[in-house]
Amino acid sequence: MAPTSIFDHIDNYCERTSFAFWSEPLNAVTNLSFLIAAWMLFKLYRSTGQKDREVEGLISCITVVGIGSFTFHTFATYIAMMADVFPIVMFVCYYLLVAFRRLMGWGKLAAFAGMVVFLLIGAKTEGVPTPYNFNGSVAYFPCLAALLLMAWQTRRTKHPSSPILVQAAGCFAVSLLFRSIDQSVCAYFPIGTHFLWHCLNGYVLYLLGKSVLKPATQ
Repeated sequence: MAPTSIFDHIDNYCERTSFAFWSEPLNAVTNLSFLIAAWMLFKLYRSTGQKDREVEGLISCITVVGIGSFTFHTFATYIAMMADVFPIVMFVCYYLLVAFRRLMGWGKLAAFAGMVVFLLIGAKTEGVPTPYNFNGSVAYFPCLAALLLMAWQTRRTKHPSSPILVQAAGCFAVSLLFRSIDQSVCAYFPIGTHFLWHCLNGYVLYLLGKSVLKPATQ
């Protein structure tokens, strides 16, 4: 049902039993995984001794993802959901622009075109009926496909980041499973499994940032 106000509440997860601020404590607190990932990536980036504005941008995006997701899992309103969704889209698009060039060897125009195609495919997932959208996780299937594509291509070209992307793709697939089954396990596991999606994705975003880091200066 469409919202009548941007302040209407949303109850999408097992853990939420009311619309109190702390009704999703695990889902809220596990957003620390994104802030930890951003900090760890920042430390790794500083150790390279380089100035890389694109990596700095990715670190900033990861930080905002954590803040946005925390906002949604505490306020649980439509406007809070937008604060969750927009940073994720921003990170994905920015990462693809960087990764397509640095990992796939594409030019700027090809990287931009690839990102646009990704967005168009992602928009199509909005039309998937609720009974078949895996608790909304279908929207992230194009992300997994892009990760698998980059993992395959970098392995074929023997890019040093290939093992990192393979690990990221595997971890993301598991996290998607936990996101997808959250509503299905409520009767058996009342806190749900969405918090595991957060924990694993913090690590995934760290790996993605690490994958595009340039080697340390000598």
